Amino acid sequence: MEQVEHCARMLHAAHLPGPIHQLPPERSDKLQALRRRLVAAREEYA
Repeated sequence: MEQVEHCARMLHAAHLPGPIHQLPPERSDKLQALRRRLVAAREEYA
């Protein structure tokens, strides 16, 4: 469960200026991967 919270904190700490898909690609890729991990972890613990 701490994995979920860690991912959520990382996403929150990124201080997104807008939707992820509008970010520079290299930053967007990292955040997309983080979000996928967060969603996967959430489903795992659901």
